[in-house]
Amino acid sequence: MARILVLDDDIPTRQFLRDILEKLLKHTVSEAGRVSAAVELAKGGTFDLMLLDLRLPDGTALDLCKALDGLKIAGDVPKWVVTGEKPLDWDAALWAGFGVRGCLVKPFPIDTLVSIVNECLGKSKT
Repeated sequence: MARILVLDDDIPTRQFLRDILEKLLKHTVSEAGRVSAAVELAKGGTFDLMLLDLRLPDGTALDLCKALDGLKIAGDVPKWVVTGEKPLDWDAALWAGFGVRGCLVKPFPIDTLVSIVNECLGKSKT
């Protein structure tokens, strides 16, 4: 069972992700709705995967990645941005430098999320 951080300011999105990750895949989920809360959660424990909304009330997923990098935590944790719209100026190399493996655009098939989670956690299937 993996520990997964879900950062999203939209409560229904967090609940949707939690349901898939906990009920279907049997992982443990910690939730945050703000960058600052996610930083505190990351300070308090280790995660195996992070799913990050792009834009939040107090910053962006990139702000979180930079903050964690500055604190020297979660650098090797795989991360995915989960957003309603992929930015036209998406710089994969910049994001990869912070462990972000890609951008998943909502709405997406549950199977796609399951595949991403399993790949990041080194599993071939649920």
